[in-house]
Amino acid sequence: MTITNQIITPNFVKKNFFRTKYAVRTFLGDYPELFFPANSFTKGKSWAVNQDTNIVIEGFQRSGNTFSVGAFKSAQIRKVNVASHLHIPAQVIYASKNKIPTLVVIRYPVDSVLSWKALELESSIRLQHTALDYSYFQLFKYYIRFYNKIMPYKDTFVVANFEDIISDFGAVINKINQKFNTSFDIFEHNKDNVRKVFDSQNFHAGTSVSRQELKKLVKIKYQIKLKSDDFKSLVSEAENVYERFKSLA
Repeated sequence: MTITNQIITPNFVKKNFFRTKYAVRTFLGDYPELFFPANSFTKGKSWAVNQDTNIVIEGFQRSGNTFSVGAFKSAQIRKVNVASHLHIPAQVIYASKNKIPTLVVIRYPVDSVLSWKALELESSIRLQHTALDYSYFQLFKYYIRFYNKIMPYKDTFVVANFEDIISDFGAVINKINQKFNTSFDIFEHNKDNVRKVFDSQNFHAGTSVSRQELKKLVKIKYQIKLKSDDFKSLVSEAENVYERFKSLA
């Protein structure tokens, strides 16, 4: 075995293992009856919806999930049980069938995917682990899959666009209260409260100078991918999904 193979092979195996694991998880995530029994053996079980959940906050990665959960929890006087961050349709489907208040967050797909790619690179540098490097094609397909799967349940949840989340999350909570006849406390969206939310979270929640630089690099690769008609068509499909959900918001 050459030195090159000794270096590359472990990373190659690791990447493919986690990609396969994510693909299986994504498939199971379409079906609550399959996903939750399997998830009960993982650390993600603490984020899963159940009969004691007060609200579900879910969406595709890098769409304002973390800020939404942080802002929501910080505003509540009483303790609330929030299910979030599994990024799979089963969360929303279960909540819909069990009449649990649900907020679905959404962001323009190109921004979500580029942010995910940049964060993945930043995390690999900060935490010194191998970037899994999911393909752009794969990430856009996951975006489409997530939102298309929950579209039939659109009357059972509130949708919040990323721009609304980061500009006035109090108004988002107010929509939730109106939709579900709940009395959740309203987040006062000002600079101090926003800063407190970000300060209480991990580095991945907000942005950073290094990530903005990395985002420039991933955007260049994205532009190269757009030269492919198949890829361009996929992005267009994701944008159409976004527009349909944005209209619900």
